[in-house]
Amino acid sequence: MWAWMVFDSLRALDYLAAREDVVSSRIATVGMSMGSSMAQWVAALDERVKVCIDICCLTNYDELVAENRLDYHGIYYYIPGFRKKFTTAQLNALIAPRPHLSLIGTSDPLTPLRGVDRDEAEIRDAYVRANAEHNWALLRYPVGHTETHEMRFDAMQFLKKHL
Repeated sequence: MWAWMVFDSLRALDYLAAREDVVSSRIATVGMSMGSSMAQWVAALDERVKVCIDICCLTNYDELVAENRLDYHGIYYYIPGFRKKFTTAQLNALIAPRPHLSLIGTSDPLTPLRGVDRDEAEIRDAYVRANAEHNWALLRYPVGHTETHEMRFDAMQFLKKHL
């Protein structure tokens, strides 16, 4: 089901980019929770996305397994065999060198912090290798699985800076 959802988002991007009233050099993906994962996938798979902002879902699958939290996400979230080939960090590294902001709540049970720490290090390394470390940021907030006004403000500032 997730593959179908990603495919639909990529086709929507085709439509958007083809419109005369859209500046195709200013396309961004922004999402919260499941939308956060979608923002990552679409940006990773299509370079027409110039900026990616994900909110509350930089989730490391191995850490979800280790902490017995697989049931915190819906069935849509899992692709059979994905963990055998890729990590969340590897998927997100495909976004480099384009600007990418990840916003997480430090009390979010859907995003275990040990996994976030590992993923952040790998993603940061990808941006360093691309000589674009200034385009990667991960901000942490003392909240759970929610978007706050502060997160929204920080996301808007990132968009203003990079678009």
